[in-house]
Amino acid sequence: MPEVKCVFCEIAAGKAPGHIVQEDDLFLTLLDINPLSEGHCLVIPKRHVHWWHDLTRKVTDSLFRMAQEVAGKIM
Repeated sequence: MPEVKCVFCEIAAGKAPGHIVQEDDLFLTLLDINPLSEGHCLVIPKRHVHWWHDLTRKVTDSLFRMAQEVAGKIM
């Protein structure tokens, strides 16, 4: 079975384009290519996970902290 490439992993590795808004050791925040509203962003982990609830509590806290910071800047 061929390996399926993850577009988010490609962006995190710098192999695919993405408009990065903010970055830290664990996550990237980037503009959505099909935004539902102006400033619509995605916060993605730099390591591949199938489900966000597979992240540890500490990492999940970091994800939501980044989402809150970026939302504050957008607003």
